[in-house]
Amino acid sequence: MGTLLYWVGVNLDNEERRQAEFYLEEGQRLAHIGSWAFNPNGFEYWSSGLFRINGLDPKDNVPTKEEYLALDPLVVKYIGIDPSKVAV
Repeated sequence: MGTLLYWVGVNLDNEERRQAEFYLEEGQRLAHIGSWAFNPNGFEYWSSGLFRINGLDPKDNVPTKEEYLALDPLVVKYIGIDPSKVAV
């Protein structure tokens, strides 16, 4: 009986996470914004909203730093990133 209750508790945690992810995704869609995770090696994650903003299919792989800089020249112009100095 104790094992069954533990399983139900884990199931509830997964459901709460799915619901939170749904609300985040829906909020980003409505606001036309996106989110990402980035480390020194590049992007780890792009939300579906960020793919849509950049005209990409959310089913595709997350772009590399170089692909992103080629995709959005405004980043280079206004933020001042020098693509030749981006670490690979």
